[in-house]
Amino acid sequence: MNLASSIPIDRTLAPEMLYWSLLDADRIGKPLNTSAALLALFECDLPVSIEQIHIILYPCGDRRVLACGIDRGLLADIQAECHSQHSNPRTWLRSLTPDAWPAFLQDAMRHTTLCPSDCNFLVGPLTPAPIRRLANRSARICVLALLLTVMMIAVGIDRRTRQYSESAAHSDQYAQQLITASLGSSARPQDLIAELRRLRQTRGVQIPEIVFDAPLALETLLRTWPQPPMARAESISISADRTVTLVVTGDSLDRVHALADALRPEGWIRLGQAQTNTVRDGVRMTLRWNIPADAPDFAALATRNDPDMVP
Repeated sequence: MNLASSIPIDRTLAPEMLYWSLLDADRIGKPLNTSAALLALFECDLPVSIEQIHIILYPCGDRRVLACGIDRGLLADIQAECHSQHSNPRTWLRSLTPDAWPAFLQDAMRHTTLCPSDCNFLVGPLTPAPIRRLANRSARICVLALLLTVMMIAVGIDRRTRQYSESAAHSDQYAQQLITASLGSSARPQDLIAELRRLRQTRGVQIPEIVFDAPLALETLLRTWPQPPMARAESISISADRTVTLVVTGDSLDRVHALADALRPEGWIRLGQAQTNTVRDGVRMTLRWNIPADAPDFAALATRNDPDMVP
């Protein structure tokens, strides 16, 4: 039967034809099967056997459950009567509900959102065939849509995977071409590693813009050395950043300080104070200078090393 072209019928019953009870869910605790426990609680209020009654349960809030039952024989008679009274084969019973609450439940049900029309007996195994077919059709459509979605996702993932594989293959081929062009056709992986190490080492070397003349710095320092010598020179170091470090040892603190005052190369910048400490054979002093690029002895050297300054 086509649901769109069928003729549904809604039937109501007087509350006196039904069995009613408002159950307190707190009385059953927390059983594993709540429905079975509620039905057992409802059976205590029934004047007949529960096997003769078709029962529906609806929560009403505040841990209360409304139980409503109809005699199975009466339900079968109503369904048969509905088919016999309507000669149209497209007619079917869509709902069977009470038309009002019983008198003893009207005050209790006034504070709930549940209506008598919500208590439909044609649910579960008694769901009308057109509604079951519509539900089954909707479920099949949902499953089909889900399968189509999964297939589209799988196809998309497969295409992406193929693209990534092709891109990786092209990258490997291009990398091999670069290796062959740089190291020859017989290049091995370890040759590439060695070449990479060599390039990193050579690129890490920084060539100074102006070549620093360390002998000239030593000559300038020794020209200012006082006579007679006031202390002995232990070491003289000259670094590429134009820093000169002098370590001397004297018989007394006064002699090394006198040497520090006498050593004043023209244009050099003294770095900090002289550091002194007592050693076994006298006093040791450390002096440090920085040589600017425009120092008198080095200005001409800078001019020679800078192509932009050559006339």
